[in-house]
Amino acid sequence: LDEYMDGKEEGTVYYTTDKKAQSYYLDLFASKNIPVLVFDTLMDSNYAQFLEGKNDKIKFRRIDSDLNALQDGEESKSELLEKFFRKALKKDDAKIQFVALDENDAPALLKVDEESRRMSDMMKMYSMHSGTDDEGFAFPLDEILTVNTKNALVRRLQTMDESDDKADRIARHIYLSAVLLSRPLRPDEMKEYLTLNQEILMAY
Repeated sequence: LDEYMDGKEEGTVYYTTDKKAQSYYLDLFASKNIPVLVFDTLMDSNYAQFLEGKNDKIKFRRIDSDLNALQDGEESKSELLEKFFRKALKKDDAKIQFVALDENDAPALLKVDEESRRMSDMMKMYSMHSGTDDEGFAFPLDEILTVNTKNALVRRLQTMDESDDKADRIARHIYLSAVLLSRPLRPDEMKEYLTLNQEILMAY
């Protein structure tokens, strides 16, 4: 821990629980030269919480829970973009955040609150399965769509008319792409994603 913190008394330790499933997030952190630890056993996660209990100045965060560390400038919140993505998520209470990542990074990513995910993991461990659908896909208790305002597609979306059906399809496609980078798509989501791919490609 001292080696990771490089002499600092407080800060954040980033980790991954699945290098394959979280590979895109890992690449983003690597591009910023932010070291990421591999916690691929139950003991690793428990030990991290034990260390947090001993030192409240140190926080452990899985790489999909803190994307602010990757910011490459000032974010610019847009009411129009928020309307597009709120509609794309099909939930009025959907949580949306805007960050300025690199222009070549994904248009959007899913950010999962660390504490709610830990609670969800604990419930699954004890077979409580809260928030899990019939096909076994766990839905995070607190999921935030994080939109990259420097991405070219997002910037283009910001110039489109609110009544444009194409804008709705693009926003929905961006959202499903973000889901795909976070977890496997459900069968209905995969069908919709492929349909949107075809519709968008046929428009060009």
